[in-house]
Amino acid sequence: MFKPRQVANKTGPSTTPNVVPPPTASASLSASSSTSHAPISVDNPPPPPAPIASTSTAPPTVAPRLDPKLSTKEKDRLQTLLSTIESSFSDWGLSTYQRQNGMLQRLRQDPNQNVHLQYVVRLDPIIALTNNQADLQNALRHKTSSVVELDPNDPFQLHVKRTLHYDRLEHLTPSHWDPCILYLEHVPSPTHHSLPLVDLLTQLLRTTIQRIILPPAYDPSHPPSSSDALYSSSSDRPTQSELFDQSRSVAKDKDNEKGKGKGLRLPKSGGTFKGFVFVIVENAEDAQRVLSEWDWDWDAQADKVEQDEVEALEKELESEIEREMGMEVDDQERAGDEQVDLVKVAKKGGMRAITYSRWLEFQAEYLIYQQALEGLKKEGYRSSSRSYYNEYDDREPIPSKDLPPHLRVPSSSSASSTNPNSKTKRPSTNELASSTPHKKPRTSDVPPSAPAPRAGKPLPALDSRAALKLHGAYPLDCVLWVRNLHEKSTKGALRTLFCKLLDRLEEGSGKGCEFVDYEKGLESAKVRFSTPHHAQLVRTHFEQNPTRHTRRDYFSFEKEPMTPPEGMEEQELQDGGVGGLAEGRRLVVAELLKGDLEREYWDKIPEEKRRDARKSAKVEVGIVGKKKVATTGDGVPQSQSQGQGPSEGEEKAREAVGNGDRNDEPGVEGSERNDEESKEEGKEKSKKRKRPSARF
Repeated sequence: MFKPRQVANKTGPSTTPNVVPPPTASASLSASSSTSHAPISVDNPPPPPAPIASTSTAPPTVAPRLDPKLSTKEKDRLQTLLSTIESSFSDWGLSTYQRQNGMLQRLRQDPNQNVHLQYVVRLDPIIALTNNQADLQNALRHKTSSVVELDPNDPFQLHVKRTLHYDRLEHLTPSHWDPCILYLEHVPSPTHHSLPLVDLLTQLLRTTIQRIILPPAYDPSHPPSSSDALYSSSSDRPTQSELFDQSRSVAKDKDNEKGKGKGLRLPKSGGTFKGFVFVIVENAEDAQRVLSEWDWDWDAQADKVEQDEVEALEKELESEIEREMGMEVDDQERAGDEQVDLVKVAKKGGMRAITYSRWLEFQAEYLIYQQALEGLKKEGYRSSSRSYYNEYDDREPIPSKDLPPHLRVPSSSSASSTNPNSKTKRPSTNELASSTPHKKPRTSDVPPSAPAPRAGKPLPALDSRAALKLHGAYPLDCVLWVRNLHEKSTKGALRTLFCKLLDRLEEGSGKGCEFVDYEKGLESAKVRFSTPHHAQLVRTHFEQNPTRHTRRDYFSFEKEPMTPPEGMEEQELQDGGVGGLAEGRRLVVAELLKGDLEREYWDKIPEEKRRDARKSAKVEVGIVGKKKVATTGDGVPQSQSQGQGPSEGEEKAREAVGNGDRNDEPGVEGSERNDEESKEEGKEKSKKRKRPSARF
């Protein structure tokens, strides 16, 4: 008998029998499929070419199973991949993906219903898990499937076991599967019974599962809302409310062209098993049977007594049989009892089913109820004035129409206990000392005109994030007044210097310098930072490390010098940056703007810039605007008439800070500016004196 060279060179008794059977199996398949090929006899030798001899050794490579020492994670991955393959080649999968890669046509053209793995791996559900054909082979070898298998003659061909009805599958649309989509909850855990989830649901529902969908788990960073309940914001799928409207329209009018054939969009998958799952069964009859067996309104407590009695009787019978017969139950009987016990466990746990369209209605009702609760929560939060002082919730933003309590106008209900002429008034001493809470204050105890609240006072327990929509608010301690700078510097050079300094002090803080208010020829500037931390960082550095601004693009430090810019000579670097003139340079001084000076600075900045500064700072805020002082009848401020005017030191400090940029420049221009400003202030005072007094 003729033997190919590759087979003849092999040693061992098992080489010859392994060559002959594969052609016999292929001959039987070809004969059953009524092809034109003639059956191959056992007595006839195989054809001489080497490829036939190599294909005869293919079955031994497919038959062996995977290594049983696989990890649990790898087994779960292969089981998930196998379930996805079965779902893709089920009736639902073939009708859904029939136009993708021409999968249904490829199976129809092949007489053995085979398709190459290169087309299988391109399907959307499978490519989301892997793009390797070897993973598909490992998953199909991991466990025997009742839907698909690898071809024994070619490990790269996928064979569909059942006979497909191509005409029926071609006419099926996604809308035909809408009655077959069910939602199950309180499902027993498959890990407790050592069963995959597909096998567990198949035993419980007694039907072929077409697909299983596990919704993703709850993400605290992206809580569900009315706009997206189970779908991501970047997805093109409709929201739950749109699905609810779509399901209603399809249920009312199935002949509508807009809703015909499209069907309901399935929820997003990719989560882990948490006791609830969406499934697609084989047909509508099985769906109705599952709904009747696992009724949604069924009460597990109602049949608890009967179940306990039945279980007690069964245990007594089993114990009597074991005692009398003296033998254990066979393995087959135990397997049957295990299946019955699985259904009982699910019944005890309260497993129930509902259609997907009804689930969408429940979801819409839940979202409406959630919005109502959020509205009640916000309404109760706004009505409580103490919540702004004591326990401010950062998750609830303040609407633009709401103001802090100390700036609000009292309502009509609270106006009876206070003077209607005054906007905000604290209770008098007589009210606090009175033991009767219903006693009203006398009008003589209330002054005719109470002073207005101070606008520049920081809001208590109100950070800049909460005051994003509060007009006129600005973050505190973010502006530095820097002096003894180089007179030939510019705004861009100073901003670059401070950004480099921040990057040197704290890595990653190079963008902390927002703006530099500077005029050419001056030696001082106001530098605004994004957070108080950056401002304090620069201020502390100038205090601990003496610094001179020797050049427009260089800070000279005594302890740790900066990297010199390009083009700076060695002699200049040793002398401090500008040769012998470095010795006459004064040290750079930085101070925080506080109080009225800080408020006047922020008053000149547009509201959009202030809003951006509040958003990035996230600290307590102040209110812009000049401080209001009540005047007497002669036009003199009331505080000065009572001997409570500002001291000379405070006036000099304000004048020094307010006019510091101008006084630092010597010459005649500074004196001329001061004269002009003094004349304008004199005119404004004369106008105020001519105005009649409010009290008069």
